[in-house]
Amino acid sequence: REGLLTLGVSSNEAVDQLLSRVDASHDGEVDLREFMALFQRSRPTPDDPGLSRLSKLQHLDLSENPITHLAGLEHLANLTTLWMSGTGIHLLDDLAHIAALEQLFDLDLTDTPLMRPADNA
Repeated sequence: REGLLTLGVSSNEAVDQLLSRVDASHDGEVDLREFMALFQRSRPTPDDPGLSRLSKLQHLDLSENPITHLAGLEHLANLTTLWMSGTGIHLLDDLAHIAALEQLFDLDLTDTPLMRPADNA
């Protein structure tokens, strides 16, 4: 709860709403599996307390997770570090979702299908 408020979620009510949508185990905490489920299904909108509510988030390490798309990250305007090595990112078009992140200076896409050389077979 405190972490979400620190990250920019605007109120206790918004935190409760976010936790009720994300906390599948109902233990009051969002573990990596639950966060990934939010990331994979969320298309933030102004009335949906998804990733867009994390406006102060600066560092995000999603390495070694089964992520295949970057949709939703465009709302993280203060993101400076994004580590996604070992993920399933494979489409160059997905980089458009992070192209406007002016604060982003540390991007790691190593060991992703996008960065592997194409087969010449």
